Amino acid sequence: MEILMTKIVIFTTFLGLILGFTHRNEYINIATIENTNFDTIPSNLAIYGAQVFKENKCQRCHKLTTDGKKRLISLDGVGGKYPASWFYNLLIDPKAMIPKTRMPSFASLFDKALDNSKFEAMLVMKDKSDWTQTVDSKWEQLNLEVDKLKTSIKQDLNGKGEELSSEGLALIAYLQSIPTSPLLVAQYEKENLLREIELAKHEVEFQKVLNKEPSVITDIANKPLKSDMKIGKKLYIENCGVCHGQEGQGTIGPNLTDDYWIDGNDSYSIAKSIIVGKPEYGMLAFRNQLNPQEIGQITAYLRSIKETNHPDGKAGQEKRIE
Repeated sequence: MEILMTKIVIFTTFLGLILGFTHRNEYINIATIENTNFDTIPSNLAIYGAQVFKENKCQRCHKLTTDGKKRLISLDGVGGKYPASWFYNLLIDPKAMIPKTRMPSFASLFDKALDNSKFEAMLVMKDKSDWTQTVDSKWEQLNLEVDKLKTSIKQDLNGKGEELSSEGLALIAYLQSIPTSPLLVAQYEKENLLREIELAKHEVEFQKVLNKEPSVITDIANKPLKSDMKIGKKLYIENCGVCHGQEGQGTIGPNLTDDYWIDGNDSYSIAKSIIVGKPEYGMLAFRNQLNPQEIGQITAYLRSIKETNHPDGKAGQEKRIE
């Protein structure tokens, strides 16, 4: 019997050591999330948030870097992309911010108060000579960071926000601390370069229109396919409808279904107005928003509705085209 009891005591002690070691490493090992080092996390609140990230198993669906693999959703560079109030709304009601997301709500995190003892267990300090003072100092800094974050969120949400110093706020601080990786920076630079090259090509076509020379734009405008007309109408509604009416009848801007036009209603004149805009009338230039093909398609659509005289059309306010 004594031998059995001795074995039980030894086993219980051994189990306790294992559980204790595991519990401690539950905090210490958070620095290994996607090879994240605490030295790269800029605030104490974000350090706490890294633990919240791990406890809620966010790493099952997310990664912190861009690696070309699509299995997990990358949070690379998300820190500088959105304000704290956006993350706040996302965590409470994900679908309100991203309709097609499968992310669950984490509203309950805003009911969990920050815990000093839990924070202490997270800290991995090289120098523990003055441990108590160090922890107290960091906890004080953490609370200042909480107050600053609360203020930022409330300012953006017109006074709405959280009073509790919660784990939800810590998670927001961590998400905002995720930097942009060198790989993503290189990807952005490549995309910007390709965009500049593409814009240069577009500018060649725009200049042809301004010089009244044949171009991709006028080719489409003068001989559109059915698909061009369909796309042109959709693009018109999305980009022009707010000022000219969904059917071209005119609202803030002039009626486009009559025969009164500022600069003419031929292909060159219409395309030019879209490309350079009419600043004196409040119309924006669309040369940086639309490509030559899209401008050609809108021009084709506008040519199809000119002089159709919409029954609710705005009265002609420009010169009549003979």
